[in-house]
Amino acid sequence: MNFLNDPREPSIAHDVFPNVLKKLEEVPELKSFSSRARSLYRQVIETGTPSWNAPLVRGAPRYVFCASSDGDSLYAWRTYGSADSVGCAIALDTNEHLTVVGSAANGTGRGTAITRWAPLAYNADDVIERAEKRLRAAAEAYNDLPSNEAWPILIDAIWQAWSEVQATTKDSSFCDEKEWRVTIDDPRTASVKFSDDGRVPRPQIELAGTQAPVGGSTRPALLPIRAVRLGPGGGQLDRTAIRWLLATCGYPVDGEEREREWTDPTTGLPDYSCEPDKSTRVEILDSDHLFRRP
Repeated sequence: MNFLNDPREPSIAHDVFPNVLKKLEEVPELKSFSSRARSLYRQVIETGTPSWNAPLVRGAPRYVFCASSDGDSLYAWRTYGSADSVGCAIALDTNEHLTVVGSAANGTGRGTAITRWAPLAYNADDVIERAEKRLRAAAEAYNDLPSNEAWPILIDAIWQAWSEVQATTKDSSFCDEKEWRVTIDDPRTASVKFSDDGRVPRPQIELAGTQAPVGGSTRPALLPIRAVRLGPGGGQLDRTAIRWLLATCGYPVDGEEREREWTDPTTGLPDYSCEPDKSTRVEILDSDHLFRRP
């Protein structure tokens, strides 16, 4: 979440979060937690110059995997598609589980938590509700402990609550994207890789599904891809290229091979054959839009 392409995306979280803390400070039983949380928030989030151990708070990174509920959005084709080539939209089965590649390589015993797909909140009232719910739960845990033991709860809670609100909300100016996200909390160190964008190394993790690739591929388990939609202007050559790419990566472009039993009409004996199950194939679809540019 610290390496978003557009830093304006979580602006609604910046607007809402301090106001929710101020509101909770007016509740007598939450005053101690809220006032201290506001102080920490100002030091870490607003000024970026904390006077306490920031690595402790930032030790639980949050990664997001983003998609849109509209697989043929002209807004997306215009915003993200190249003007001089044909793009594509990949349709994933949201009922299938995702896994973090390499998460089992580290023997720390910590699990990698992956949420189900969920829509982002673009409405300020929804953002306020999410922030308040998260902070109230943290305040109750804080109040149940003596002050010398409560500080770790507060430090962890303020960062976790902030990063959760930041990861699940977006400014209303982005609502046309109809974005949904999967959130990955605190992946194991062994699964984190880095890419170099020319300025700073960007941490990233790789996701996979649970289905093994066809043809004995040694690649990670396949993502639950159910269809690929070509952008406006796509043609037969583009469809062929997509089929080739999917097959090379181990995806069942014609469907998974299923064994079928049948009776030989000549001998009357049972026989077997393998045929592709078309219900499991990755469909290649065309866009309903004729033009990309407005």
